[in-house]
Amino acid sequence: MKILGINGSPFVKGNCSSLIGKVSGEAKNLGADIELLNLCEKDLPFFDNWNNKPSKTFLDIQKKIESADGIIFATPVHWHNISARMKNLIDYLTYLEIGGWKLEGKVAGFISVGDTDGGWQAILNMVAPLSHMGMIIPPYSMVFQNTNLKTSEKNWMKKDIPLLARNLISMVLLTKNKEWGY
Repeated sequence: MKILGINGSPFVKGNCSSLIGKVSGEAKNLGADIELLNLCEKDLPFFDNWNNKPSKTFLDIQKKIESADGIIFATPVHWHNISARMKNLIDYLTYLEIGGWKLEGKVAGFISVGDTDGGWQAILNMVAPLSHMGMIIPPYSMVFQNTNLKTSEKNWMKKDIPLLARNLISMVLLTKNKEWGY
């Protein structure tokens, strides 16, 4: 089983990558192979429209996405929304929808990190299009970290990070090789 972590942060070693690392560590303990993709290290041009050919950079990313069973999307919160890098990637994923619903049946988890409100809005702005593209969203697979808080209320973050990994792995196992709608 292969899990791909996609870091939409402008920082390779920031809060998003730290949380992806914690989820990935738990997933690895459960037997998954892990790969991390830092969008800030990719020269992904601005998405124009799906009538144009996708860039070579996106085609390389597409291969990683298509080979993954589960994907963790992590983004910083920018003005109650996802980062521009993550939005650009999600726009590019249109190619996978119009190219035969290639995300259908893949399992997704979500992380957002910010120092103010907007974490859940950012997550929902990833969930909505990816769910429409056929991705499966397991229970408790959306985690928001407010960096202004030293500890989460009742330490829920310590529980949610491993839970995200376990539920992602469980859903992959339950749905692997299942035929879906389109």
